[in-house]
Amino acid sequence: MKNLAKDGGHARARSRLLSQRQFSCLLRNLSAVTALAALLASAGCIGLSSSPKGGGGTSTPPSSGSSGSGGATLTASSSQVAFGDLTVGSSTSQLVTLTASGHSNVTISTVSATGPGFSVSGGSGMTLMPNKSVTVSVNFEPRSNGDASGKLLVKSSASNGLLQIPLSGKGVSSAVQHSVTLSWQASTSRVIGYLIFRGAAQGELRKLNPAVDSATTYTDKTVAGGTTYVYAVKSVGSNGADSSFSNQVTVTTPSP
Repeated sequence: MKNLAKDGGHARARSRLLSQRQFSCLLRNLSAVTALAALLASAGCIGLSSSPKGGGGTSTPPSSGSSGSGGATLTASSSQVAFGDLTVGSSTSQLVTLTASGHSNVTISTVSATGPGFSVSGGSGMTLMPNKSVTVSVNFEPRSNGDASGKLLVKSSASNGLLQIPLSGKGVSSAVQHSVTLSWQASTSRVIGYLIFRGAAQGELRKLNPAVDSATTYTDKTVAGGTTYVYAVKSVGSNGADSSFSNQVTVTTPSP
């Protein structure tokens, strides 16, 4: 009986020892699993996910390459073109620069002008890249007296497809050219010609023609409107000597 009891005691001791060994192995395995989990987490292999509050799904960051289109526009260097007074039959011109802006090319289909006496050249059919320009020439040639008005029209593919720029000008009569025509009786003496003199009403007479003129008429085209002049004539003899002054004639030209 004692041996049995002793053997039973050894069996229980072995059982306890086995249980302790199994528990130690279990602890080692659990520690290894915990360490492996920690290692994987630090390496990014295990992650936590969360859904935004208020609903499921995930958010996608915006693409760095996206950008707005930004409509192209066409602008003019002048908001209006004013020519002022211009003599009928003459012409003048002014330059207008058209500039494209935005992110797209602008095609100018037509450039035209309306109104009497107005015209334009250049620009039609041009394609402008962003921030590029073209210059057109706006012309004015009045056909009659009075005010004239019109528009510079620019049609293009820009978002502001039609530019309308006011044009204005005025036709005026050409300056009046005054003149004074003199005539006299031929000298009874032998002469080779005449010298014509002119002066102010109370001034000294000065010779108008640089050389002797054999005609008995003379037209002075260097007078101004609304001015009084005094004229006299001298004859030049065959010997080259001048005569005294003829009687003086006073002339007042009309005002413009």
